[in-house]
Amino acid sequence: MVEVYKLGGAGVYLAANGTYASLDQLRQDGSMTFSPTNHRGYNYSAEIDDGQHFKITATPADPAQGGWPALFINETMQVFEEGEQVLSR
Repeated sequence: MVEVYKLGGAGVYLAANGTYASLDQLRQDGSMTFSPTNHRGYNYSAEIDDGQHFKITATPADPAQGGWPALFINETMQVFEEGEQVLSR
């Protein structure tokens, strides 16, 4: 969960560049220092909406880990469990 929150720090990238970045851009920039594939048992993906909104999702890398939740963070900097109701922007 800590990594999901760290990736929410993409706001620093926003402040410097005027838009949110993809995970590839964050890695190139040095803002993300780990692989988005199977890091601590999770795979990470990002959705960027019009450069002003984002959603970073962490899903269990092993589908057999049925008890592990899928988590996401958005520009509100709140971590949610996938399926939770999120208030509209």
